[in-house]
Amino acid sequence: MKQIELLPYIIDQEIVDYYRLVLNELRLLRNAKIGFIRTVKGYKLMEQELIKDARENPMHELEFRRLLKKVETAVERVTNDEDFKNIDININKWDKRKKSVESEIDSLVQFCN
Repeated sequence: MKQIELLPYIIDQEIVDYYRLVLNELRLLRNAKIGFIRTVKGYKLMEQELIKDARENPMHELEFRRLLKKVETAVERVTNDEDFKNIDININKWDKRKKSVESEIDSLVQFCN
């Protein structure tokens, strides 16, 4: 279904437009999920580096705890974000819509043949 332009003209343009919208929304949601995951991983790496630096270079305990708390707060903020919590649900909903539209397009193509 990559080359939607090759479909017969009998297929309604609204279906084609909706299919493109669904594909675009799925792409955006998957990119957002990847962005959230990369952000959390970045904060986790920061936390590991902070602990490593604290071990190698003795720093004031209060400063170490303050920096560690900032990183932990950032991780918590990202993981507790409503969009992050609901992203898999939204991806599944849009994936079902995609399958439904593909099924409709397939039935229209079979009808044309």
